Amino acid sequence: MVRVSVRRLSMLAVGLAAAFCACAGGPPAPKLPGGPDYCFAGANYTFAVVANDPSSDSAAVLIDWGDSTKVDTSGWFRSGDTVGLSHAWAKIGTYEVRAWVRDHKRTSKASDPLDVQVVLHQPPGTPSEPVGPSAGVQDSSSTFTSEVSQLGGLPLAIRFEIGRASCRERV
Repeated sequence: MVRVSVRRLSMLAVGLAAAFCACAGGPPAPKLPGGPDYCFAGANYTFAVVANDPSSDSAAVLIDWGDSTKVDTSGWFRSGDTVGLSHAWAKIGTYEVRAWVRDHKRTSKASDPLDVQVVLHQPPGTPSEPVGPSAGVQDSSSTFTSEVSQLGGLPLAIRFEIGRASCRERV
């Protein structure tokens, strides 16, 4: 029995692989690009890749953002330097961000993809009325709860203000 696994690549990733074939002895494939995995559409985000090529003094980084835009290429950096490239996605969706490292002769294989979910920047809903004790004792703690909805499953923070004191709780 033969099993075949197919993964959808952006057309730029396919074209990049053909144009910059990974040759033996070239730079090693970079690690997963470092950056957020949730982004807001239209906002600029920076992703970091280590430009590592043990056999060369300098290396460049290429990133395919997964959205059919032009592949970004960094300038030349010293091998081992961390390179940051920025991008803003125009449309909501999930994108696979891949990186390559190249020296003056060869290009590495692609990194594993970083899945980035791009969502609309919308404020969260209004929190429900806090539930908790109506009175407290000085120098003691009390627990209050509230609920709020947020699209896209992004983390939220709820701030409770009680008289002059306030506290912040991440949910």
